[in-house]
Amino acid sequence: MYGKIDIEIKNARTSFKFTLERNITIIQGNSATGKSTMIDMVRSYANEGKKSGVRLKCNKECRILEGRDWEMIMDNIHDSVVFIDEGNSFISSIDFSSKLKQSDNYYVIATREPLFGLPYSINSIFEIITKGKKHSLKKLYDKISINDFEQAKGYSIITEDSKSGFEFFCEVEKNTTSAKGKSNIIKELKKKKGKNNLVVADGAALGSEIDALFQYSSKTKGNVIFMLPESFEWMILKSGLIQRADIETILKNTSEYIHCEKYVSWERYFTDLLIESTKDSEYMKYDKSKLAGYYKKPVNISKILDSIKN
Repeated sequence: MYGKIDIEIKNARTSFKFTLERNITIIQGNSATGKSTMIDMVRSYANEGKKSGVRLKCNKECRILEGRDWEMIMDNIHDSVVFIDEGNSFISSIDFSSKLKQSDNYYVIATREPLFGLPYSINSIFEIITKGKKHSLKKLYDKISINDFEQAKGYSIITEDSKSGFEFFCEVEKNTTSAKGKSNIIKELKKKKGKNNLVVADGAALGSEIDALFQYSSKTKGNVIFMLPESFEWMILKSGLIQRADIETILKNTSEYIHCEKYVSWERYFTDLLIESTKDSEYMKYDKSKLAGYYKKPVNISKILDSIKN
C-alpha cells in the first residue's frame, strides 16, 4: 500500500475529514476531543454499512483492530486502513510492532502514550480540531524544528546519529557530540545542562521521543532547540548535489514512492534512495557508516544545510 489516502467519515451529527500520508498516524488529545467518536463511527460502518447512519468515503477498506483476538484479525487484514482506539494495550507490545513493520496496511492509532516500538514521524502525530460539526486533523509538532541553520549559531550540537550524520555535523561545529540513539538524547542534554544546544535528529522516526524532548526543552528557556529534517539522507537528496532527474519529483510526492510493507519509515527509504543514486560514483558514493569526503567540502556543507530552509 502506498500514496495519500483521503478519508471522510460523517453522520447526521458530526463529520471527520483528513488525509493520510504515511503508514502510521498517531492521534493524541485529551478525553472528549473526538478520537473515540471517530473510531466508533468507523466500527459502526464496518459492522452495519449504510444502515448505521454513517457515511464513509475512502478508496481503501477501513477496519477496526481490537480485542484479545487482535493477532488473528491483523493477520487477515490487507491493503486497508486500520483504526485502533486507545485502551488496546497490545499497541505497546513487541508482537504488534513486529507485525506492523511487515504489514501492507496504513494504521490510525489513538493513543496518549508514546509507542517506542514503532518508528513513526513527528509529522504523523495529530490532534483533532473541531469547528462546529466538522472535525479535521492538525499536526502537533510542525513548528518545533528550525528551518535555517543560522538560528543555531553559537550552539553546541547533539546528533542522534553516531555515523555519517555525526561526521557531517562535526565538520559544521567542532563542539558536536553523538547521543548514539534517539532514546539517549535527553541524557546527553542533561550532561550539558545550562548550555545552548541544538538537537539534530531524524524527524521521520522520532515520533515516540518528541513529546519528552519538547517538554524538556520547554523548561530550558531557549537553551535547547531542534533541527529535525526527515533524515540526514533527505538533506543530501534535497541539497541539489545528487544529479538524478526524478529526485525533485520524489521529494515532493514521497508517499507515492514508498510501499509500506517494504519501508516502515521514510527514513529508511531515503537512505536506500541515496545509496542507489550514488552507487556508480566513486567520490559521491554514500555509505551510512562513513561519510565520503565530497560531502565535507565547505561548498557542499552549505548546500546540505540550506536544504532545510524550504
